[in-house]
Amino acid sequence: TPVRSARAWCMALAPNARGGWNFITELYEYKSNLPAEYVVLDLQSGQYSTLQRPAGQVIGSSSRTGDEARATNGRVFFSEFSASGSKNDNVVTYYDPKDEKVKVLGQVIPDGSGDNMIYRWQLGADGMLYGGTQASFGSLPSVVRIDPVTLEYIVLGKVGRDRKTYSYAYYLQIDPTTSPGAPQGWVYVAVGEEPWELVALNIASG
Repeated sequence: TPVRSARAWCMALAPNARGGWNFITELYEYKSNLPAEYVVLDLQSGQYSTLQRPAGQVIGSSSRTGDEARATNGRVFFSEFSASGSKNDNVVTYYDPKDEKVKVLGQVIPDGSGDNMIYRWQLGADGMLYGGTQASFGSLPSVVRIDPVTLEYIVLGKVGRDRKTYSYAYYLQIDPTTSPGAPQGWVYVAVGEEPWELVALNIASG
């Protein structure tokens, strides 16, 4: 209330301390210049909180219930891009179960990298969250690592080589030999779509 958008742009569910569930979504009126708005709704009580974002700053539409980037501490991560062309891409936000609000981590890849947003998330056996990006025409996608506890992040490197059109770090798998507190090993990335390539990215060296 008030309803100003017909489009729930992303969806996630998270348990709360009261034994119920919170529904997390972002409302965005497609192709409008209205600000997007996160909503966290307690499904039992109907109480909610909101977080308004700058106009045109929206979540990638691949964020859906069942595909959440959910860390072991209960934080759920989202990736934003700029639909208005303001170059404020690669912004990460997250739901924090401690106060049941959505917060802004910030831009995890600087402007000018050729990356638009994190397209695919994967939680590693080391407890770290890995993200593969969608890249602009002529650019290579990147792989990012975020520590869900400290919220520190690093770009591990670019992936792919013979790209012809838009490029995605489409699927990721983290080497299961990585150990907590000492990220090492490899990230395996299926880079698509034209042509498809399989890349092994060394976590320590890039």
